[in-house]
Formats: sequence, structure tokens, C-alpha cells
Amino acid sequence: MVVEESYINRDYLIDYQQYYSRCFEDYPKACKRIHFFNTEFARERLVDLLLRPEKTIKDELQKYYLGFIVIKPIPTRIIGYTLLENPLTNAENSINFWGTKNYRIHFFGVELKIHSLAFQEQDKVVAACATTAIWISLNKAADKGRVIVKSPSEITIDAAQSSPDGSRLFPNKGLSIQQICNGFLKSGMVSEVKKADLPFKIGDKQINVVTHQYFKKILFAYAPIGIPILIVIENPDSNGILHAVAAFGYQEDTSIVLQDIPFKVASDRIIRVICHDDQWGPYTDIDFSVNNKFGLTNEWTRLTPGRDSYIRSLVVPLYSKIRISYEDVEVLIKGVNAILRYFFRLNSIPDIPEWSIQVVLSEKYKQDIRSSKLSDEEKIKILTSYLPKYLWIAKCYLTGYQILEFSFDATNVANGNFCLNISCFETGLMHLLKETLQNNVETFTEFFHVQTGQAFYEYLLHSLEVEVE
Repeated sequence: MVVEESYINRDYLIDYQQYYSRCFEDYPKACKRIHFFNTEFARERLVDLLLRPEKTIKDELQKYYLGFIVIKPIPTRIIGYTLLENPLTNAENSINFWGTKNYRIHFFGVELKIHSLAFQEQDKVVAACATTAIWISLNKAADKGRVIVKSPSEITIDAAQSSPDGSRLFPNKGLSIQQICNGFLKSGMVSEVKKADLPFKIGDKQINVVTHQYFKKILFAYAPIGIPILIVIENPDSNGILHAVAAFGYQEDTSIVLQDIPFKVASDRIIRVICHDDQWGPYTDIDFSVNNKFGLTNEWTRLTPGRDSYIRSLVVPLYSKIRISYEDVEVLIKGVNAILRYFFRLNSIPDIPEWSIQVVLSEKYKQDIRSSKLSDEEKIKILTSYLPKYLWIAKCYLTGYQILEFSFDATNVANGNFCLNISCFETGLMHLLKETLQNNVETFTEFFHVQTGQAFYEYLLHSLEVEVE
């Protein structure tokens, strides 16, 4: 460890100005910063390295550098801005860390780099868990768009003028869901709140919880944007007080054979979620309880064996241009799924379609198209097309092979047809599908139960060049 005895941290300096500087106790405004290396060296060795040309020292220090922790000069909850090397990058099963990024660190005049996600602990004075989770999420979101990373106290002030129970804002007791959304809005983002999808009874109390499948769908769908998602959890022995963490990675088991349920989704292969929990530390994991379809196992439940945690809601921070939600796309794809299942049964195809639905940048979509198995003519049509910045992409697989792909304009309005293109990877299959669509127009129309369903179905018939009498 190498300790910087006096270090000015922007976040703490603003929080100091907002609260600590006006305490009777004389709290310092300078922090300490501890750097970590996975090798041993004496002070003399460090002095020798610092006097060398930067290229020499940079290469040598970068090889062993593990990151830093800022120590705030306050009585408790002292862990400030923290950047530590990801301890799970060498895990046996690869983990998709979609919420991390590259950081530059200045170590006594030498620039070092680390790929991670910033972390800090709530101080329960200017910030509780929700504020800290917002701060963690904004640290990644600020890479793109007009997003401002503010200090914890600034986020808390942005979120509300008072605490959820009406009491004063500082010391802070936590934020409501609406206040969390306000915090993101004041920093240049919008939020989608995903509410619980299952009623559940704990003793005499009736609550609504988020099921495993819905949780996995949302993580999988919004992960390509790269912004950590806030999970609002009720932990054991919490007396009804909810806790917020920031999820930014998940692990999939591609060997899992999905059950033959009516609507199969690739996200069901997620087996583990990685988050920053400000009360436990960075890179903590969330596992799915085997006892039911909604319980979670985390650091909190390991203290109370036999009891689960529950997700009460999710807050998905987004760039404002993304206006179409996952649910807007899923309801249309479920209609297509019903058509395909009917078609497969009619043609004795012993499989159920599997779907992958994600929001992506259009340039990433075009990169994937370039390496796809589409015909060169179809590739050129898509690559040279004028597309919005964000797209929803729904891919359909049969026995592991992609057969269809739908692209939707994620920046459009939800009360019209926002489908942009339909690509088919199996021309022989498409010929049979066209014939089935022609013969069952009235039946298939009933599979689309939303206002936009009819417009989308007409677009589907037009795109596949189906003649309708």
C-alpha cells in the first residue's frame, strides 16, 4: 500500500461544504488516498521509480496496480471514492460486465489506468443507499451524452427538498422511487420504473415482488446501453426499510436448456448478478433462490440462513432519446411468437422459438449485421440505411440457429408502428411462413391485443410480401 497523506477529493469537498464545514467539530477537508499493488517494494524503491522517465515507471507500476480507496476524515462510514481492479475478471465462467469503464488515475505525476466502476459508501449524513447507487450509475452514464456526475450531497438535494417522511433532508434517511428518478433527471437522464409483477404474502403482510424472469429480462434487455440499473430490495430483518444497489454485470450459463414454456427468452440463462452494494462493498453478488421464483440470496441473507431477499422494484436510468420500452416491444414479439408456434405445429417442427430482445446503438447493430449470415444484398440494404441512434433488436432462434430478426426504432412513439425492418435467415422457412400467414390472417390478427398490434401486423404482412384478399 502507498498512502497519499493529503488528497483533495471532489465529491467529499462538495459534501464537506454542504454539511461538515458547518459542524462545531473541526472536520478536515482533505482525505487520505490508499493505492494498492500486488507486489512488494520499499519506500526507497518507490522514490527510485518516481525519478525515472515516465515511460519506464508507467509500464512497471501499471503491471502491479490494483486501484485505490479514498478515506474520508469523518467518524464512521469513511470509505469514499474507490476504484479497485475487478476481482472477478478471471472467473471460470465469463461474466458480462456491461457497466464498467476505463478510468485514468494520477499517481504522483504518473498516469495509470484501471477498468472498473467507481464505488463509495453512504455516510448516512448527506447520502443514504439510494443516493450512492445513483452516484455509481451516473459514473458510467457520464461517458456518453450530456450527463453530469454530481457529488452525493448534490444528488440528494436534486432528488428532493425533504426526506420521504417529510423530515429534513440532512442527515439523509433515504429516497423514495420518485426522488430517485428526480435525482437522475437533474443530472440529464430519464428513468423507467419497473414495478413488481407478482403479489406475495410474508406472514400477515401482502407485498408485490419482482420475479426472477422479469428481473432477468430487464437486465438482459438494457445491458447493451451500459448504464448500471438500480435494484430496490427488501432484505431480511429490515423492518420494511428498502435498500438500493447498482447492478452492472451478470453471468450466463449457456449450457442451460430452457424449458418449453410458451415464451422462451435467452435471459433465463442468467444465473448470477454483480452489483455495488454500498453497505458490503464493490463487486458483491446476487444469486437466485432455488426455493421459489422471486427470492434472492445475497450478503444480507447469508447472515440469516433460510430467509430470502426480495426485489420490490427496478429503476432503469436511460438517455432521453430511448423512448420505447422493453414492454412495448415484448408485447408485439409475443404476437409473432404465437404465430410461429402455430406455424411450427402445423409443419411438425418439434421446437419452440427462443427470443433475445435488447436495446442497442445503431452502429453496433450494423457491426453485427456485417458479420451475420444474411445475404450480401440484405446486408448492404441495412448497412446503407438511415437509422436512429438507438434500436430495439429482437432475434428469434430455433435449435440454436437464428431464423428471424426484427429491428425497432427505440426513439419513436409507442402508439404507432415503430418496426423498421424484418430480416429472415432461412429463405425456405420464410416461403412456408408466407403461405401460412396468407391462409390465417383473421386468426393471427387476434394474437396482437394492443393498439399498435394491428399496425405492426400489417407491416409484418407487407414486409414478407404476403398478399391479403
